[in-house]
Amino acid sequence: MSFEIYSGNINNWNNYIVDLPNHSFYQIFEWGDYSKSQGWEILRLIQFKEKKIISMSQILYKKQFGVYIFWLPGGPSGSLENWFDEVRSLINDRFGSLFYFRVNSSSLYNNSVKKKLIFLGWRKPLLPFTKELRMELALNDKLEDIKSRFTSNWRHNLNRSKKYDLKVSKVINPNVDEMMKIYKEMENLKSLSKQYNREEVVKIFKYMNNKIVLYQCRNKSNILLSFRAIIINKDKASDILAASSIEARKVYASYATLWAIIEYCVSQKVKTYDLSGVDPEKNIGVYNFKKGTGSKLINCIGEWEYSKMRFIRIAIFFRQISINFLKMIKFIQ
Repeated sequence: MSFEIYSGNINNWNNYIVDLPNHSFYQIFEWGDYSKSQGWEILRLIQFKEKKIISMSQILYKKQFGVYIFWLPGGPSGSLENWFDEVRSLINDRFGSLFYFRVNSSSLYNNSVKKKLIFLGWRKPLLPFTKELRMELALNDKLEDIKSRFTSNWRHNLNRSKKYDLKVSKVINPNVDEMMKIYKEMENLKSLSKQYNREEVVKIFKYMNNKIVLYQCRNKSNILLSFRAIIINKDKASDILAASSIEARKVYASYATLWAIIEYCVSQKVKTYDLSGVDPEKNIGVYNFKKGTGSKLINCIGEWEYSKMRFIRIAIFFRQISINFLKMIKFIQ
């Protein structure tokens, strides 16, 4: 097995990656371009076995205080066999030993992979970004079959939403300021840290415009209540943006919006819909909302970090603590 650094065009990369298992939107070319606009450098790797592509990885990296920081959201697409072993060797050979690498793999949890990671020197971060749980909804059925798997409460709330003259529509050029207002309201209501800033949302639509699908829900006064945006890559959809106002909760706008997304996905022959991460302990409401669609809870391989230098891992840990503290203070203010 061997890695090659990819320097080709967007179409070939995306065409290759959709044929690999476990691919996520974080690995499509456009997300790399978006990440580059946010200050990251991009390292695209293709792993071969007997001249056949077995994995692809779009790794983000930057250099801070003389240390290279590598970040791989979504994890590698394709086979994990020897990936974690070989990628650390490649990084060491190309960038030197002063590096920190964190991977967040959305692939299904595998105990043998976990044991191998520990053997290779990878460790679980002391401060993970996620709970390593996500929800996935199967869409390879007729709409009525999909709806039949909803809980009775979810179907009831979807029917309730029809009583309030809500208008749900697909939007091409959204008013980002409207969306940010909903985000701010949701963050305050649920005591959440900042989800996205305005610049990030604008750039997501700029760089992902060929992949992103946005649905918005408005009331009869044309006030935005709820929105949900997904990334579609061949036959897989993934949540990327979602928020609802306080008023949306009263009229079940989130149910109407998600149902419209599901209808669209089925019309586009999407087979699976990744409803993204959940935290049953800290955000039971979101977990129950997603669970009510009949989606399956996926326990992921999750986050792992690697560095030859223990002091680098410790420094990253304290750096995270300081950043989280500053975010908390800013939120309180």
